[in-house]
Amino acid sequence: MSNVDNPTVLIIEDDFSLGVLFTTFLELDQITSNVCRFGKDAIQRLDDGEIKPKMVILDMHLPDMEGADIFEHLREHHPNIAIMIVTADVALYGKFRKFHRDTYNKPMDMVDFRAAALKALPA
Repeated sequence: MSNVDNPTVLIIEDDFSLGVLFTTFLELDQITSNVCRFGKDAIQRLDDGEIKPKMVILDMHLPDMEGADIFEHLREHHPNIAIMIVTADVALYGKFRKFHRDTYNKPMDMVDFRAAALKALPA
């Protein structure tokens, strides 16, 4: 499979180490990743068409904005992009898990992360 044919995922995660870890595990399945540490940067790159991911892996607490606002923006402006929420915030996990099945608690075992990402990624 050429790199052009690989699915692309946008990881919106402010923890640099976790972004690298997510990327490493996605690469095991030939999934290309882009990492944004700031929500406004991610939205700008998506809206400008610079990044065209099949899925976004979304942290709910970022330095410049809340993940819930990004979630709403994605639903409104990019409805065809799948969203996988990862959060260490137990209250937000409970809230989003009620209506969004691809919501997971951090810390997350990387084998479980990989399986969840593959399940959430559209074909």
